[in-house]
Amino acid sequence: MELQPFVTSLGSWSAGKGPLNRKLGRAIERAIASGVVSPGVRLPAERALAKALAVSRATVVNAYAFLADDGWLESRRGSGTYVRREARPRTALAPRVPSASPLFGLMTHDRDLIDLGLGTPYAINLRRELFTLTREQESALLQDRMYYPLGLAVLRQAIAKRLTAIGLKTSEEQVLVTCGAQQAISLIASVYLQRGDAVLIEDPTYFGAIEAFRATGARVTSVPVGPEGVAPSVLRDRIAATAPRLIYLTPTYQNPTGAVMPAAARRAISKLSKEFGVPVIDDASLSDIVLEGSPPPPIAAHGDHEGILT
Repeated sequence: MELQPFVTSLGSWSAGKGPLNRKLGRAIERAIASGVVSPGVRLPAERALAKALAVSRATVVNAYAFLADDGWLESRRGSGTYVRREARPRTALAPRVPSASPLFGLMTHDRDLIDLGLGTPYAINLRRELFTLTREQESALLQDRMYYPLGLAVLRQAIAKRLTAIGLKTSEEQVLVTCGAQQAISLIASVYLQRGDAVLIEDPTYFGAIEAFRATGARVTSVPVGPEGVAPSVLRDRIAATAPRLIYLTPTYQNPTGAVMPAAARRAISKLSKEFGVPVIDDASLSDIVLEGSPPPPIAAHGDHEGILT
């Protein structure tokens, strides 16, 4: 492909935060995915493209390598770099937990052991009638032959009502019912992450989330947890340095430290998510394990955009 039309196809590729090689790689990926750059086309030579874009040759080399690893490009010895003929938008890898994962090794049934690895209590002695359907409810469910991919409507309504009551205005349409936080994290990872993407997590954090992110081929980097959770100023620096596609936080009773992030920090992180355009997972699965009072509202209650996944 001619140099100037190729450069034009990249648009304002250098805008925004993040390493230049990543931004360049994603711009080329978008051009291929949209059909502006066709499969089988030979890309400009690294040195020529670097000169045209006023960047170092290493930036172009790394961008091409990033796309080759993802299956968009191929290098032919002595001939150059080409768009693969079978190049197409990648579908995210199905999340999976490797059989060798420590997630299984720590699933103990020893009731004398306090397992901080899983961080889940044994069943609380609640009244059985709280979990028993009335005859009318049972009859209605048995007569219903429909599927509910988003969850049973009455359950979604109840969840929305509960979230609204704690400060996060929520409608039924915004609720997706999963089989727990692990499935939710894996689902989000499969939607947002591709091989080579960066994801920011807390250090330390719930290792089941790390497994879900690594299963997509993402690069996991961390931000330290202090007495009040992750500091927004430190998070900003890490976002600028790593250009993550996703951020995973547990601001309420952080696993495993128990730290609780103050409202001001939650508000600042909501603004960071909007400013950088990076989705944030607010894992609130432990927020009800409270000894007194009530847990603070989730991060999404402090903003007006859709970048926070609670």
